[in-house]
Amino acid sequence: MATEDKRSAAGRQAGLPRDRIHGAAPVAAGARGSGVAPAQLGHGERVIGGRFELAWLAVASANARARRFYERLGWRDAGAIDYAAEIPSESVPVPCRRYEKRVPIGRSR
Repeated sequence: MATEDKRSAAGRQAGLPRDRIHGAAPVAAGARGSGVAPAQLGHGERVIGGRFELAWLAVASANARARRFYERLGWRDAGAIDYAAEIPSESVPVPCRRYEKRVPIGRSR
């Protein structure tokens, strides 16, 4: 999940590009359907809402299950992007869909 700061210049966090809060947070296959993923995503939205008004994430275009999951939780498909997935010595472009969600500002806990 990432952000675009519409309120101020956020600077860098942990050496990541200035518009990124954190990367992937996968849920183990055995935990799917348990409520862990929506709770984890909701926490991320609250944290981002403490500083930003727009969150975004990249979902692999071929991952229909993940795309449906985010859509059920109110995320909007904002179009195709080539996401630069980081590997040790370089980045690799991955065809993705950019999903966006406006998050209420000031809800960080």
